[in-house]
Amino acid sequence: MHPWEDFAETFATYLDMVSVLHTTQHHQGAEATYYVQMAEFDDMIAAYRQLGILLNELNRTLGLIDFIPEVFTPFVVNKLRFIHRLVRSTQSGTIS
Repeated sequence: MHPWEDFAETFATYLDMVSVLHTTQHHQGAEATYYVQMAEFDDMIAAYRQLGILLNELNRTLGLIDFIPEVFTPFVVNKLRFIHRLVRSTQSGTIS
């Protein structure tokens, strides 16, 4: 895979994760608004994995394909962590 394609796929996966987490929080009646710039990456991954298991089991019960088909290996998690740092750096101006 070309490095730019890999980056694009990783970024798209990150955006999907953030979107699903934001929608979930919104529909759970959470009082606080979800901001990626303030969220801890490890908390996001844990929530996404837990939600993925639930949604996939619901879909399988109905005979549907997995809602969240990705399996995040440590290598993929590190790439997503880089994207998260990159997104957060837009406010501070530096990539840490």
